Amino acid sequence: MIAFFRLNDPYRLIGIFLLLLVLRLPALLGWIPALQPQLGWMVLGENLAAGDSLYEGIWDNTGPFAAAVYWLLDALFGRSLLAHSLLAMLVVLIQAAQFNLMLLNFRAYNENTYVPALIYTVLAHLFYDFYLLSPPLLCLTFLLLALRNSFKVIAGMGKDESLFFLGAYIGVAAGFYLPALAYLPALLFALLLFTGTKPRQYLLLLIGAALPLVSITLYFFWQDNLQNYYFSYFLSLSIFGTDNYLSTLFLLGLATIPTLFFLVGLYRFSSRNYTITQTRMQQAIFYFLIAGLIAIFFSAERSGFHLLLLVPAWAFYISHYLLLIRQHFKAELIFWGFCLLLVALNVLVLTRMVPELDPYIDTERLHVQPRPEQELVEGKKILSLGRDLSLYQHARLATPYLEWRLATRQLSELNYYDNLVDAFSYFHLDTPQVLVDDAGIVPQLFERMPTIASRYQQSSRFPHVYVLREKGVAAEDN
Repeated sequence: MIAFFRLNDPYRLIGIFLLLLVLRLPALLGWIPALQPQLGWMVLGENLAAGDSLYEGIWDNTGPFAAAVYWLLDALFGRSLLAHSLLAMLVVLIQAAQFNLMLLNFRAYNENTYVPALIYTVLAHLFYDFYLLSPPLLCLTFLLLALRNSFKVIAGMGKDESLFFLGAYIGVAAGFYLPALAYLPALLFALLLFTGTKPRQYLLLLIGAALPLVSITLYFFWQDNLQNYYFSYFLSLSIFGTDNYLSTLFLLGLATIPTLFFLVGLYRFSSRNYTITQTRMQQAIFYFLIAGLIAIFFSAERSGFHLLLLVPAWAFYISHYLLLIRQHFKAELIFWGFCLLLVALNVLVLTRMVPELDPYIDTERLHVQPRPEQELVEGKKILSLGRDLSLYQHARLATPYLEWRLATRQLSELNYYDNLVDAFSYFHLDTPQVLVDDAGIVPQLFERMPTIASRYQQSSRFPHVYVLREKGVAAEDN
């Protein structure tokens, strides 16, 4: 495999496409379990396509550009897992190609090769939630374009427009995933160290970064939705608390295999002679890695797919390590060993073949769980109060309360008159047919809103479930 992609032949990208198709088969054939983040994005797209406004008609902290993608997919295909999977595959293909062509154009290695695209493609399947069409995946396309422009400036080929677009690409990336702003100071630092960029040009870069974000802000200002935009969009930073799908220990375990290979590649870089430009690009990639770690730290939700932000740096250094191995058989052996470790990791997590690892593998929060209330809510408009989104798999969301961290800021503080009025309005205008009270706050809600409470009957089978009465008669539990 390494020998095949080591040749400098653009047609090797066809091989990348075929490899990607094979690696994506589990997602395309529906073998990957349903995951909560994807379900949340699909519910978001569904409600936006139905006419709800982002951050006002539906409360979520997804970036506006990513939300627009989910809206468009639902408008075209409905709740289609296949559409999400195909678009995610296309995005990875584009990223692998642009990553490799960038390294070729700036001669980042001492030989021209398509091995970086190969390693990038393999690393983009590190864990099974990497298959998702996530905001970090979408924003990474523009971060790679920003990295390309930084290489252009470092190589002495960049002009004023290169710096402007470098900032603009980071601004667009932040429109998909706000913590991507961490890449701005990282690349600024690289330019400050390695180039003679003038203060005027730095100002141009900052204007480029601000332009997409100012445009987004003006849009929500014109929609009279600025306050909701502020509290929802900027709550996508972990300074307001985190909601982890996977534990920090588990995430560190996922990163262990590529990090070990990365460290070996980093060491091998330090033991070779390179041109000044190559050395500067290597250091810029390292700062790119640090920015990815900072972005993950500030992310309000953490799952395996957030590690996608580290894939370019991992792929850069691991490719270098493999290219320095002159014995082709040894390079192939190491590459296939690396691939087998990644496959074994996913198999172990999915099948729980080793019971001793169960205390360290906690994916319950990540997966959509089967619930006994599913039959009761199927096909209805419901509100599930709590972090678990599983019941929305076969139901639609009523009221704007999708993201629990945002919803609880209002629903747990109904002593404030504005919160009470808004909550009453939401329940009155978009009344849920079923209320599922995982958080245990419905009694407090009903106490503050007796006219809403009078419309519901507690389920006889599930004490935490409340069913809407129909024409004065309680709806049947089934």
